[in-house]
Amino acid sequence: MATRAFILRPLDPYHSAWKDSTYSGTCLVYAASEEEARMLAWAAYAAKPVDADEVLDNPWDDPDLVICKLMDINCSGLRGVVLALEKAVNDAQEREPFLERLRPH
Repeated sequence: MATRAFILRPLDPYHSAWKDSTYSGTCLVYAASEEEARMLAWAAYAAKPVDADEVLDNPWDDPDLVICKLMDINCSGLRGVVLALEKAVNDAQEREPFLERLRPH
C-alpha cells in the first residue's frame, strides 16, 4: 500500500481525553491509511503507563476528538514518520487564541 500524508488535528487540545497523551496539537503523519496514521500518532505521543496493568486511553483514534485529513503530497519513503506541527500551549493567556485557530470555520 502506498504511503500517504495525513494531518491530524485535535478539536479541543485541552479536553480531559488528552491526559494519556504527551502532545495534543496538530501533527503530520506519513502512513498507508487513516487507521495507521492514528495508531502512529498514538505510538509517538502515548504517555508512559505508571504500572504494567494500567490501560491508557487513545484520543488519537477518536474521530469525535481528532480530525484526520488526507493531504495530496509526495510521500515516497516516509512511512512511519510523525511530526508535531505546533508548540504546546501551556500559558493561559495563549490558550484562547490558540483554540480559536483550531476551531472549524
